[in-house]
Amino acid sequence: MKRATLLLYFGSAILLLLVLLLLLGLNMRRGLNHDEEQFIASGQLIATVGALPYVDFPYFHVPGLSLIYAAIFRFSPYLLLSARLFSVLCAWLMIGLLFSITLIELRSQAIWVRLGTAIGLVLLLMGSPIFVYTSGRAWNHDLPMLLTVGALWLLMRAARPRAWLLCGLLLGLATATRLSFAFAALAVVIALLVQPQLRWAQRAHSLRWLAFGGLLGATPALVFLIWAPQAFLFGNLTYIGLNTEYYRSLADPPASMTLLGKVDFIIELVRSEPANLLVWICLATGIGFFWRVRHRGATPPALPTLALVMLAMFASALVATPLQAQYFYPLWPLAILGLARVLGAASRWAHLSKVALALLGVSLLACVLSTPPYRAGLEVVFWPDEWYPIKLHARGEWVKTLIKQGDVLTVAPIIPLEGRLSIYPELATGPFAWRVAPLLPAAARRRYQLFTPDELLEQLATAPPRALLVGLDNDDAAAEQTLVMWAQQHGYMSLPLPDEGMLWVSPLATWDDAIRLGAHTLPTHAVHPGASINVVFYLQNIRPIPQNLNILVRILAPDDHEVWRAEGWPWGAATANWQPGEIWPDGHQITLPADVTPGCYRVEIGFYDPATFTPLGNASIVGSLWVTSPTADSNRDKNGDPDGACPYLLPASIKPNA
Repeated sequence: MKRATLLLYFGSAILLLLVLLLLLGLNMRRGLNHDEEQFIASGQLIATVGALPYVDFPYFHVPGLSLIYAAIFRFSPYLLLSARLFSVLCAWLMIGLLFSITLIELRSQAIWVRLGTAIGLVLLLMGSPIFVYTSGRAWNHDLPMLLTVGALWLLMRAARPRAWLLCGLLLGLATATRLSFAFAALAVVIALLVQPQLRWAQRAHSLRWLAFGGLLGATPALVFLIWAPQAFLFGNLTYIGLNTEYYRSLADPPASMTLLGKVDFIIELVRSEPANLLVWICLATGIGFFWRVRHRGATPPALPTLALVMLAMFASALVATPLQAQYFYPLWPLAILGLARVLGAASRWAHLSKVALALLGVSLLACVLSTPPYRAGLEVVFWPDEWYPIKLHARGEWVKTLIKQGDVLTVAPIIPLEGRLSIYPELATGPFAWRVAPLLPAAARRRYQLFTPDELLEQLATAPPRALLVGLDNDDAAAEQTLVMWAQQHGYMSLPLPDEGMLWVSPLATWDDAIRLGAHTLPTHAVHPGASINVVFYLQNIRPIPQNLNILVRILAPDDHEVWRAEGWPWGAATANWQPGEIWPDGHQITLPADVTPGCYRVEIGFYDPATFTPLGNASIVGSLWVTSPTADSNRDKNGDPDGACPYLLPASIKPNA
């Protein structure tokens, strides 16, 4: 193999590895955007309980990405991590595809020109702030963008029926993942119909193949359209208008609600992040270079089709009200594809060494302007314990430890789902369903499984949740205030979570209307004889306590004999000094005897006055320990108590649907 070819392969491998590390670090470091939750929550509901979008819960997107996530979540309990890794993979494959396209387009040039130009285009895209902001999140952008770039490349390379079929398939899949990509499919159809070099018979033949592939690719969306047509059309069309109406009703609506406001938004998108403009400057310069080396008025092959697709995607972004920066994201990869095609056409008549150098210079400028987020990502990319999705999963596991089981009511469903807890499916989209519910008549709300805050509170009266989770996103604070007021009125206890968020839990036990228990960290997995377990009980006093009470914690065997006990002031704190309403953690290290037999052991808590031994109310069973043989290695040991063999995990009074 020639050294030049080895250089090409080696340079390509190094670049793509670096790109992967940059994308991975970028998306493992940044926090959660609440738009990500609706895709993850819907995928988890499909995977775990078989609930279907539109049929069993409201959903406001086409279902393609949720179905993919559902398949992934069957094998991975790390929801945000898995979803982001999938998006990173799609973004990386798209960059690799654009890189390969550039190398192919410039195949008549020297190796270093081909490699330099391809590297320049990749860096130019990755240095665009809109790419940095959008790519790799658990959104429905990266997958359809990859599919669309692949479809357009097929059209550029061949016009045979199989190419049109595959193109239609890719565009159909893109549309089934994000509905706005239907604009790209429509643009391709129009471009096919107006191609002057094709006879009408050829156009009709190609159109049939394109349509067949498109229908095949759009099957995931078409199935739900046929299955639940009203709910599907509501979620993908009617909701858009209701969402706009909701934003117009705000006291301070976004500026991009009018045409003039949208123009200002686009100007600000470039003004605040000038690096976003570099791609377009390079594309315009590349077209000018093509005209100069050939003759003015000539058009690079396939560029009109690509321009039509870009115009269609711009229109799809502009139609949305209010605008969001990520809606314009598809234009940047398409511009890179167009630039690769323009330079490929120009390379037939000119040597591109100076172009490659200039492009590398501009790309490096774009990268310098976008260095901070990538540099921050590289600081954590080799340390998974520092990855945000891993930390978020740990928070979900912590909530699971506190709650054990039962429904969690929240407009931020990802944390309880990371802990394998159940949520209210009606709020799988987070706050989005709740926002538009008041804009619909009652009959329509029932049809589409939406409810207003008042209707939600009526539902909670008959099916109260085990816990409410609030305080994770400032945008949801107003909606959550209704939940907080309900929790306070119904005696829920507030437990602050690490970093952010508040968990309101229903009490597990109450002693003489003076002290109550909200949660504990007893393990839900099996433990072995002789094991030592650190446990915290979260207590709250309801009224002033004049005495300094002792807490008595006992572990009772199935035959009621005591195998372990601890007593004394709750974590050394005098109860007479407790302020009403405060949360007091009480910690214990429980060490089981080495000779305890396997079985389900009850955990009992009581309070008494050590001066008189007078109990404060009755002792209460607050949970259980499930003890197995040290040699046991079963699914129960790993996954909890699927058969309900240990009935004391929670008191019966607060079991789900009790």
